[in-house]
Amino acid sequence: MNLVTRIQPVINAQTHTEGRERIETNTWPDNMDKFVSFVKNMTETSREVKVAVIDDEVDKLQEDFEDSIIAGISFFSSHKNGLVSTRPYSFSSNGHGTLIAKTIRRLCPKVKLYVAWLDQGLNGEPTIESAIKAISWATAMGVDIISMSWTFPVLRDSESRRLSEVIDEAHKNNILTFSSVSDQGHNQPDISFPAKIPGVFRIGTARHSGVPDDLSQGYEFVFPGGSSVANVRQREEGNTDANSNMVLASSFATAVASGLAALILHCVELCNLGDEYGNDIRQYQNMKDIFHVMASGSPQSSYIRAEKWFPAGFENKDWMEDEDQDEFRRRITAIIA
Repeated sequence: MNLVTRIQPVINAQTHTEGRERIETNTWPDNMDKFVSFVKNMTETSREVKVAVIDDEVDKLQEDFEDSIIAGISFFSSHKNGLVSTRPYSFSSNGHGTLIAKTIRRLCPKVKLYVAWLDQGLNGEPTIESAIKAISWATAMGVDIISMSWTFPVLRDSESRRLSEVIDEAHKNNILTFSSVSDQGHNQPDISFPAKIPGVFRIGTARHSGVPDDLSQGYEFVFPGGSSVANVRQREEGNTDANSNMVLASSFATAVASGLAALILHCVELCNLGDEYGNDIRQYQNMKDIFHVMASGSPQSSYIRAEKWFPAGFENKDWMEDEDQDEFRRRITAIIA
């Protein structure tokens, strides 16, 4: 099982390294920042948007998550000198879970986060048992979205059945689930778990141009995430330098997709459309239809162009102005109707 991508500590979350060339990938997020700045200053909503981050640990203090993280649980067990101890979910050693949570909050600043730290096997990869428990926990917490930036290329029949059961239960509770697809290349199955399970959004990586990454397999939608090609090159070259930049790939893309879905849910509430649309758009097919509408005209109709649907010009608008409110409502209604 792989955290996608699980590798080095974060130095700059907005860039990646491809070979020796440093390529900017922040055009899409920067555009969204400007739109989100308008949303951020609007009034609170009665229905909060809750997102479960199932990953590794999140550093609450480093990124000032005190007002964002509502609950957390750790399934991680540390084995040392024959003793087993559980470490708190809010302790971060490599920054991966922190980056995922930070990315989701960047797109939806009012989001409420629920953090689950997965256990690791002897190979250092998260375990299927902890993944199943974490999804069940998130469902019990009543979240709206579950973000899963990891993959299991192969599972036993009993494992895949149990994973399907807990994800199906989440779907029955109107929870949207987002999963990374494999970015390990053609030597991996076309679709890994949990993305293989019906009703789970399969998220791959897009280059900064919007073109799907060469090594993303079996995706429905692609979002900015850097280059998995660079990641494969680093592994092939045996690069384990802890000070090298994290190559984000579909892990980051999944966080972006989860954050965008959270933003849409939040905007629906801001427009007082929650009673009419709130439950419907928490269902897979309806949110998928929304994504497809926004991705129309892109390569393979899989990439949402931020500027078209979330104009940066909202940075200069004022929620107190009726005209600006009306334009905001028109845009959100056009997205969901």
